[in-house]
Amino acid sequence: MWDGFRALVVVDAGRVVCAAGAAPIAASSPKVVAWAVQLLAATALDGVT
Repeated sequence: MWDGFRALVVVDAGRVVCAAGAAPIAASSPKVVAWAVQLLAATALDGVT
C-alpha cells in the first residue's frame, strides 16, 4: 500500500508549481512550496511525497 503520490515541483523565476499528474497540489502542500522557494531558479524535482 502506498501512503503518498508522485509529484513534480518546478521553480522558475521565483514561481513554484507543484503538481501530481495534471492536478495542482500547491494549495494542499504549503510546506513543500515554502521549501521549494529556496531552490535555484529553473529547478525541477520529481519524486514521491
